[in-house]
Amino acid sequence: MEKAFPILSNKTDIVAAFCNAPDEKTARKIAERLLSEKAAACINILSAGRSFYVWEGQTQFAEEVPLIIKTTQAHILQAQRIVQESHPDEVPEFIVLPVTEGLPEYLQWVRESCT
Repeated sequence: MEKAFPILSNKTDIVAAFCNAPDEKTARKIAERLLSEKAAACINILSAGRSFYVWEGQTQFAEEVPLIIKTTQAHILQAQRIVQESHPDEVPEFIVLPVTEGLPEYLQWVRESCT
């Protein structure tokens, strides 16, 4: 069976970071700054959803706006700094996952967009 994407290697230098913003305005502010500083190639702002978590011993319920940030390993610390500086939470979510496969042209576009 043919794979959907040709595999260049088992690992690329592309990563996807996930974070949540408290509202659409904050999400757009983070996305615009990431793009203007070339710390990311693309940011998806998803529809708001409910988050449930424990913070300082209390169960919390919050409506949050998820962001998916596509960038490179070389730019992930810059992206993290921008999220921390632009986010109102004391400890904003920032989770990074490696992108192991993808359309080669798209992965190259991500690289070129972050330089």
